Amino acid sequence: MNDSLLLRLPETKAYRPSSITEFYGAAVIASKYCGMRNTPRILNRYWQHGWVPKSRQLSPDFVATETINNKNALILVARKDEEEYLIKNGYRAKAIGLPFCYITSQGHSRIQNSLLVMPAHATRHIPINFREEYKQFIKYVLEQSRYFDTVYVCMHQEDFDLGYSKIWENAGFKVIRGAAIDDANALVRIHALLSQFETVLSDALGSHIVYAASLGAKISLIESRGWEYDVSKDPFSKPDLVKLNNDINKLEINPKTSPYSFLFDEPQVAKQHIEWGLEQIGACNMVSPSELKHILGWNLSNRLVDSSKVLVRKVKALPKKVLSLKLF
Repeated sequence: MNDSLLLRLPETKAYRPSSITEFYGAAVIASKYCGMRNTPRILNRYWQHGWVPKSRQLSPDFVATETINNKNALILVARKDEEEYLIKNGYRAKAIGLPFCYITSQGHSRIQNSLLVMPAHATRHIPINFREEYKQFIKYVLEQSRYFDTVYVCMHQEDFDLGYSKIWENAGFKVIRGAAIDDANALVRIHALLSQFETVLSDALGSHIVYAASLGAKISLIESRGWEYDVSKDPFSKPDLVKLNNDINKLEINPKTSPYSFLFDEPQVAKQHIEWGLEQIGACNMVSPSELKHILGWNLSNRLVDSSKVLVRKVKALPKKVLSLKLF
């Protein structure tokens, strides 16, 4: 049987995000929550597409999870501390929770004694360099698997594209596709997946950890070993900030120095951290459908204003020769 059907996961649905804000089907989720038949674009706004720990408040771009080209645009974040940080730095910001908060639960039941392994994922711009030591992580997972009846490894679409899934498949694991930035059902798929496994094991501190925690999965974090991101190929990051971010990441993924030391339990004795997970994704800052529609600029008046702004920017970008042509 197809693993997606076995785990009751929604099929992938291709769509074309117009910006990082719309990655993983964020606009689709919002439009469904607002009761809209169609999905408008999210214009002149930046909405975090993933979790940003408080320690990463090193740059407004880091907090927004993308490069902010328009300082007057509204930045939508998960938590109040992020809102306050951005406002202090001269930006417009509002805490409304992550897009993940706005997914309607499908009422999935947990698979008893199940383990989902979610290794650190790469992107097309930031591949991973693996060392021989990475085999120790795979060996550790194999050893822990004997305590569980059902074990899957979930990997990002871009890990499949880069061929990384073979590392786990060759070790005998069942590997299932997780999220893809151009999948309208990506976050809904992850929501369904994390709602069905009792325990989630990972060697990376990312959005998947807070998503899983907020849904009641038990969390088992292990110190990363044998891999590092190749940020030299990232066209978007500032080298000095990347280094600082990596240094902080090394501290956070080390159980002796991490502020999240409570997550470093062995899989068979892992615990739930529901309240913490909900706090991190900003569930308490969710807004009503009518408010979200207004905030995203999806009311008719806002859409007309946003469309006119886009048109003006396009006209300004035209070569002067084109602008000077006579119409008749």
